[in-house]
Amino acid sequence: MKLDIPFQFEADTVEITTKKMDFAAFCRLYQDRERFLPYCRECSNYGTVWSCPPLPFDTGEYFRPYEKILVFCARITLDPAVIERADTPELVKKTGYEIVIRVKKRLEDYLRELEARFPQSRSLSSGGCNRCCRCARAKGESCRKPDVMRYSLDAFGFDLTAITKDLFGYDIEWCRDRLPAHFTLIHALLLPAAVSSRFAFYK
Repeated sequence: MKLDIPFQFEADTVEITTKKMDFAAFCRLYQDRERFLPYCRECSNYGTVWSCPPLPFDTGEYFRPYEKILVFCARITLDPAVIERADTPELVKKTGYEIVIRVKKRLEDYLRELEARFPQSRSLSSGGCNRCCRCARAKGESCRKPDVMRYSLDAFGFDLTAITKDLFGYDIEWCRDRLPAHFTLIHALLLPAAVSSRFAFYK
């Protein structure tokens, strides 16, 4: 299902598509902690950002209340002129980061609005939290913005590449020596049985 969300910026346009499925089936198909969490250990966010591993709770207990998952795919189409202007490694990195982060934050805000409408639901983001210049976890301190910070799908060992391909039919394009034609972000909303029926219009 496509959502009519006004995600449009000067340098790119964004199409939001959703898929709803049983959360237990989603975990069976796409969660592989032993395979993917070792990659997290190689990232600078590991142990220094609260949204990222190691997570300070039992993940099985965290997921226990939820029956369904509503997966959001944000497909960002970059303006060809923006791609051409990013003609150095530094500009590729800077431009790609700025485009992804502004869409990521906008989608996180939208999902928190859904949480407010359906209080027992809980959203998951993509990648590490970017709401502070430097996460308090690096200093051994509590999260400064627990009402804003959301854990990432990556942090639970979900295969984002497979999710993107299987559920939405896209291959993730990576940012290497030049900007790709598209960026893809995967976010989600976890739904307990008490509210999942209210999302029946999602497919």
